[in-house]
Amino acid sequence: MAQKPAATVDAVFELSQLLNTGLDRRTVQILMALLDTGVHPDALAKVVLDLRAQAKAEADATAAGGKADTTTTTAAGRTAAAAGTAAAAAGMRTS
Repeated sequence: MAQKPAATVDAVFELSQLLNTGLDRRTVQILMALLDTGVHPDALAKVVLDLRAQAKAEADATAAGGKADTTTTTAAGRTAAAAGTAAAAAGMRTS
């Protein structure tokens, strides 16, 4: 998978900042790469929203003194979960 030119990533990242998406530059790059492979944009957006909801629920549980599910509390765990979900979403290719 070819990498996007830095200027393209910069422009998309700047737009994401203007829209207050909360996405960091690396996440924008990953999302762009997934879109390039044909993952359906709506499916990808759902994955991002689901991961945010899961992270918020875990943070709320931890703040309330509960024990969060440690399988997905790390960034690596969430990335692995996203990759699995994105792979499933790949069946919803736009082409």
